[in-house]
Amino acid sequence: VLAFFSVCFLMQLSHGPYYTFYSLYLEGYGFSRSHIGLLWALGVAAEVLVFLFMHKLLQRYSLRAILIFSLLVSVCRWLLIALFPQQLLLVLIAQLGHAATFGSFHAVAVEWVRRTFGEGHQGQGQALYSAVSFGAGGALGAVGSGFLWSYSQSLTWFLASAASILAALIAYRYFSDEGVS
Repeated sequence: VLAFFSVCFLMQLSHGPYYTFYSLYLEGYGFSRSHIGLLWALGVAAEVLVFLFMHKLLQRYSLRAILIFSLLVSVCRWLLIALFPQQLLLVLIAQLGHAATFGSFHAVAVEWVRRTFGEGHQGQGQALYSAVSFGAGGALGAVGSGFLWSYSQSLTWFLASAASILAALIAYRYFSDEGVS
C-alpha cells in the first residue's frame, strides 16, 4: 500500500509544472492562447478516449503493465516538453501522452484501490488516494515547480521526469501482476 501511494504521489508531483506553468511555457515559445487551448483540449480528448476503452485494456493487460507504461510515458512526456517546446509535432505527441499520464494511470489507480480495499473500505481508499496524489502530490508539485521555475524552466521539467522515473522504479520493484508484493 505504501508503494502504491508513493507512486501516486510521485506521479501527481511530476504533473506540478504541467498544471501550473504549461500554458505560460508554451506562450513563451510563441504559441497563441488559441493554440494553447486547443492543445489542452487535445489532451483531454485523449484522456476521454482512454477512459472509453479502458475496460478492454484491463482485460488484456495487467494493472502493473498499464501502470508502468503510464509512468514511462510520463518520463518521455516531460522530457519532450523540456527539450522540444518549439516543435509542434512533438508538443502534439506530448499532449496525446495525457491519455497515459492521467487517463490510464488514474483508471488503474482507481481499480487498484477497488481490488485492494474491498467493499467495506473502498470509500476510505479512494479518499486516501485522492488526498495523497492530487492533494499532497499535486500541491507539492505546484509549489516546488513554482520555486524552480524562475531558476530554470528546463530543470523543472527534468525533475518532473525524474519523479516519474522514481515512481516507475518503485512500481517495477514492488508491484506484481496481482497487485503490490
